[in-house]
Amino acid sequence: MGLVVGPAATPAQYEAAREIFRRYARFLGLDLEYRGFTDELATLDRMYGPPRGCLLLARKGEEFVGAVGLREFEPGVAEVSGRRLHGVPPLLPGRPRNVGPGRGAERDGRARGRPGMSFATVVNCMDGRVQLPVIRYLQGRFGVEHVDSVTEAGPCRILAENDPPELCRSILSRVEISVRKHRSRGIAVVAHFDCAGNPAPRDDQVGQVREAVQRLRERFAGVETIGLWVGEDWRVREIPAGEGR
Repeated sequence: MGLVVGPAATPAQYEAAREIFRRYARFLGLDLEYRGFTDELATLDRMYGPPRGCLLLARKGEEFVGAVGLREFEPGVAEVSGRRLHGVPPLLPGRPRNVGPGRGAERDGRARGRPGMSFATVVNCMDGRVQLPVIRYLQGRFGVEHVDSVTEAGPCRILAENDPPELCRSILSRVEISVRKHRSRGIAVVAHFDCAGNPAPRDDQVGQVREAVQRLRERFAGVETIGLWVGEDWRVREIPAGEGR
């Protein structure tokens, strides 16, 4: 018997989706609270309901066996929760499987020995206020589950100026581990408002980010590398090419 896929519409169907998400989290053996997992489950119908979202359920016979959520991340940009339809043990035999989008990502994960895992890399300030906003932005921006964080105090200046050189080398070596071992899909360099480690004006920090991005692009050709600014409102914004010095 094949799978039937359709949008969730009733309270019972949304509850079935919650249970599938919970089963998948248990299967991974990871604590997903850093990305607001409990709040996401509690608000599935609002987060993924129409008109700005869609929650698809896969059914085999009378059982729901997979789910994937699509929602508006920001105007013109959508975020997919899970990136695939998950078949979760014991509902379906074997490892999580695709019945729709994301098939290539799962194959890539199997090749690495990490079923269904995907990564991005961020060179971020150690400031705790910017960690979660940046992680959540990059999960949506690159369509990944995990973000490897390389942190220092004011790292954009360190990379831009190669000062001190030993810290610059350390940052680059840690990024290389993420790119080579986790096959990172993208790299981001972050600067932010009220940075104690790099208290330069915004325009100077943005210029440093652009120079740091260029250094990383030269070192990791073929991996998309972007610059991010976290403002006073703690919102993450991508730095357009040409902005700053």
